[in-house]
Amino acid sequence: MTELDSLPRLEERDQGPAWRRNLIDCLLGLFGSLLVTLLIYAFHLYPSIPNISLTYLLVVLALASRRSLFSAIFASFVAFASFDFFLVDPLFTFTITKFEEWLALFVFLATAVITGELAAALRKRAEQASRRERETRILYELVRATNREENLARQLKVISDAMVMVFAPLGVRDCLILLPGPDGKPSIVGGMVDRREPQKLSPDEEATVAWVMKQGQTVELHDVSLAGQQQSGHYAPRAIVRSTISRASLRRYIRLYPLQTGSRVIGVMRLLIEDDPRFVEGNKGLGVEGPREQTNPRTAFFWTFLDQATSVIERARLRREALQVELLQRTDALRAAL
Repeated sequence: MTELDSLPRLEERDQGPAWRRNLIDCLLGLFGSLLVTLLIYAFHLYPSIPNISLTYLLVVLALASRRSLFSAIFASFVAFASFDFFLVDPLFTFTITKFEEWLALFVFLATAVITGELAAALRKRAEQASRRERETRILYELVRATNREENLARQLKVISDAMVMVFAPLGVRDCLILLPGPDGKPSIVGGMVDRREPQKLSPDEEATVAWVMKQGQTVELHDVSLAGQQQSGHYAPRAIVRSTISRASLRRYIRLYPLQTGSRVIGVMRLLIEDDPRFVEGNKGLGVEGPREQTNPRTAFFWTFLDQATSVIERARLRREALQVELLQRTDALRAAL
């Protein structure tokens, strides 16, 4: 689909598991602080330059602005310890005889920590602004692409393509949009890709989609039949059945979201989601398993996609009703003329 080729990803880069990022941050903080200590010791800059310890702030600022607050604080403590051990008399011991040296070291440590926190806060705000800019561009391109199409199926296909393209880093691998057919059974109207064979739902999926349309709640499908399961309550249920046999690192499941206008369900979005370590870790990922949250910026953007699909379906329904009303009016006028 050419209309959405320029869409940016919601996540621009894969940072890997948290333990790997923390390990890299620790190594960078350790090597950066020890490198500054080695330079000061090799060129005998202390105590000839009393404020040479401020050089460590360059490492702290670099780590806080490029990596994380954790790496900056870790570098601050390494700098504090290495400066005391290698540069402050008596050398190669953590014993300090003068009170002013203790005071200077602790002032340096507090300054380094505060500087790291400020730099990390500025980096976080810059990332949030960049993320909001990407989200605004994605939504603009999505609305423009759907407005170019007049056929409902093509419009829903645009939304399905965009859903997979944007949320692929968070585990989304496929997207289908289902609408109730004339016989009441769900039928696939919009899908992610053009398939050679028509996409069909399993009996379990058809039964669960019908339940979602009736109850208006989110459901997860895993490995077994959920046709007879009934749950009630204000919060959206999660029908989770996980196999204990499979030990694969990746896990695929289906999540069904109701597309609602008011209290009426007009369709269902079916997402095929594949867990990866970054998706599972800390329950980040989409973060939309529970009740709808519009205050969380991560989940609000996802719900905007569902709202766009809902508005497209509702506009198509209103156009059909308007055409029917116009047809009835012209029929009445023709009958009166005859």
